[in-house]
Amino acid sequence: MAGAQTLFGNILVQLESLGLTDLLIPFLLIFAVIFSILNVIKLFKRNINIVLALVISLLTVIPHINKTYPRCYDVITIINQATPQIGLLVIAVVMFFLVVGLFGMKLDFFTKFLPIIAIGAFLATVYIFFTSSSSGCGLGNILPSIWSLPGWQYVIPGTVLVIIIWFIVRGKGKAGTAGKPAAPKAP
Repeated sequence: MAGAQTLFGNILVQLESLGLTDLLIPFLLIFAVIFSILNVIKLFKRNINIVLALVISLLTVIPHINKTYPRCYDVITIINQATPQIGLLVIAVVMFFLVVGLFGMKLDFFTKFLPIIAIGAFLATVYIFFTSSSSGCGLGNILPSIWSLPGWQYVIPGTVLVIIIWFIVRGKGKAGTAGKPAAPKAP
């Protein structure tokens, strides 16, 4: 491994051999999600929420360590394969909003599209999780990977480019006023 030659790389390799991605990180992720959901819905007291989140996390991680999950249903494997793709999706959304903010646009325009954006993000997350199981399992075997379709790698950058150009070129206000300076407001 090229990254294992540095001190930080050696530390990561050592942590990986101790079960960082198979035990610790999935346990902490599941614990944090379950605990925060239980705290938000306020079904039980905080101590009971901690115990429930701990038990659910352990019940999820221990079968992976003991290799008792069926081949296509190992939750930790699915989480470890889906998390980088979801991270990439989050980075793409954040970068889109950075570019929008770079051009000085207000985000008020996107509030009317918020339900569509939320549904799209949810569907993308569900698709990523269903296609993240082992090869030959679940929807990963039935549905073709969207990234392997010909020309797909040009769709997202092309769409983002068209939207950016549209926001730059469109006028603010009545037709024919684009490019004209706004009249100063009276104090």
